[in-house]
Amino acid sequence: MKEKRNIHTLSDDEFIKEVIDLGVMLEEVYNNKEFLILFMQIIHSDFRILNNYKYKEERNRI
Repeated sequence: MKEKRNIHTLSDDEFIKEVIDLGVMLEEVYNNKEFLILFMQIIHSDFRILNNYKYKEERNRI
């Protein structure tokens, strides 16, 4: 199993570099500061959800 990385806990600069390296954010987004501010809130939340999600298998009861 792949180790979880807490990308959402990085500083803003480290987080931006990481998501650009992962291909999640285009450098064009980074260069548009207004869009970057809006996009950062969304992508931070996405990574927080992905990192904290725990699958719980449930059996269907009939």
